[in-house]
This record gives sequence, structure tokens and C-alpha cells, in this order.
Amino acid sequence: MTETMRTTLTIDLDMLQTARERAEARSETLGKVVSDMMREGLATKDRSPEYRNGIKLLPSRAFTRKVTVEDVNELLDESERF
Repeated sequence: MTETMRTTLTIDLDMLQTARERAEARSETLGKVVSDMMREGLATKDRSPEYRNGIKLLPSRAFTRKVTVEDVNELLDESERF
């Protein structure tokens, strides 16, 4: 387990709200979510961009879910109704 330390931070309200929502959705503590967000943010700064077939790939985000074929089909079905 990672060692923890209690501290006080001043952060933007929108980031606090985002972290609280993620913590609630994942049944995790606010501190764990903030630590994970910081790790992810710092890690993406250190990475070189990846390319596939000469096209720069967008970085993956740990806090977003992957789009599935079912998601695409559902959107296609919805668009056909209009």
C-alpha cells in the first residue's frame, strides 16, 4: 500500500466537483481519486506522443470508459429515428 499524508490543498472548484463525482461513482475516497488524477496528469506530460500509420494518437484517459460497438450501434439506432 502507498504511504499517505494528510494535507490541505487549494484547488479549483470545478476540479473538486469532478473529483467528488468520480469518487462517488467508484466508491473510493476523494484523496485516492485526487492522487490518481495527479498521477495520470503527470504521467501524460512525460510521455512522447504515439503515432500509428503517421497519425498522432490521442492519449488514453484512465477515468473514461471505452466506446464499444454496442455504444456505436445504439447511437446509430437513435439517429435513424430522427
